[in-house]
Amino acid sequence: MSAGSGQAETSEDTAAQDAGEAARRPLDEALTLAAVRAVFDQWRIIENDGMYLAVRGGTVTLDGPQSLILPFIFSSSLEGLTEKLSLQEWLRRMTPEELEMAWRYGIDLMMTARAQDDAGEDGR
Repeated sequence: MSAGSGQAETSEDTAAQDAGEAARRPLDEALTLAAVRAVFDQWRIIENDGMYLAVRGGTVTLDGPQSLILPFIFSSSLEGLTEKLSLQEWLRRMTPEELEMAWRYGIDLMMTARAQDDAGEDGR
């Protein structure tokens, strides 16, 4: 083993340790308002006195599957806002059939049905 290869292993070990420490860091330490705004750039995100509001344009539907897609979200924490924004983006990317299923049966049941379909089970 040469000194150069030992050096590379040490650098890789240090990088792995740094990544592990970052993963163990509480989410609120790693999460910043700037990062959330960068990821969810189609939303206008406002913070005031520890409360967060995210707003986006678009048509509001009051009933039916499209009513799951919200034009605004409130949260008392940045972590909570991020979770809600992630759910909204996931819903927005669903096919009309998936959104209909989520609206009618709830997301948990929809995911169970999807997992059974993926496993080849018929759910009986």
